[in-house]
Amino acid sequence: MRYASVVTALLIAAAACLGADQLPKATRVAEGEKATYPATSIPAGVKALAGVLESCSSTDDESYKADDVKKAKKHDHVRFVFPKPLQVKIEEKNFQVSEAVFTGGVFWLVCEKGVVRCAKYTHDKMEPLRKWYERRPPDTPEIQ
Repeated sequence: MRYASVVTALLIAAAACLGADQLPKATRVAEGEKATYPATSIPAGVKALAGVLESCSSTDDESYKADDVKKAKKHDHVRFVFPKPLQVKIEEKNFQVSEAVFTGGVFWLVCEKGVVRCAKYTHDKMEPLRKWYERRPPDTPEIQ
């Protein structure tokens, strides 16, 4: 969780310095409908994501491939894309995450060395991310 505060501060600083195309992006597909989160809400989502990832107690960084991430995106999911990789520490291992997909209770991370599957997170750490990604006004393509 210590990285989460640093990540948030860096994202806020980056927002002031960089163009929008260099900031993380987040989307959600629910019941087949895709929505994009506004840039102003993304630092909170990234902070929550980092917190829950760092609480995971089950990782597999050897068995999965890009096709597994592709399959995961066919279901309802939340997806983060990082132009500059997000650094997280899970089970004493450091990962540089360029894409994170959450679906079916599992996180799929696209990292510098391949695909990592993460699960068995702490539910109190998941709650901020769940609240963040569930915020969506009805009949609006953009999530507030």
